[in-house]
Amino acid sequence: MDLRENKAEQMLQEYVARERGRSVKVQLKGTDEILNRPKPRTLHFNPAKAASFAAAAAIPLILGAMLLYNQETKVYGYINHKPVTDKQQAIDLTQQMFDELAVADGKAAEDILTDLFKL
Repeated sequence: MDLRENKAEQMLQEYVARERGRSVKVQLKGTDEILNRPKPRTLHFNPAKAASFAAAAAIPLILGAMLLYNQETKVYGYINHKPVTDKQQAIDLTQQMFDELAVADGKAAEDILTDLFKL
């Protein structure tokens, strides 16, 4: 027996002797299994792991912010060889273009109809 087992048996014998009022021989059973079993793992704070987890979480956030910030401006069209990057301006210019086409087509249609009725 090693020192821990002897100490445990001695303490147990003293406890039983005090309780019963007489000396008693006590033998521990299975002490090897109890005393030699591995200690349970305890959770503890590890600053190095915490720092690595924080860095692992921060890197994608920083990269995402950089990609969004450095994103090229979207070009909706070109007017007189100059890019139009404002969406509302592109909508207005497109609507203006269609209005001008409708007026131009409308005049042509009117001319065709008047020519037909002149015959």
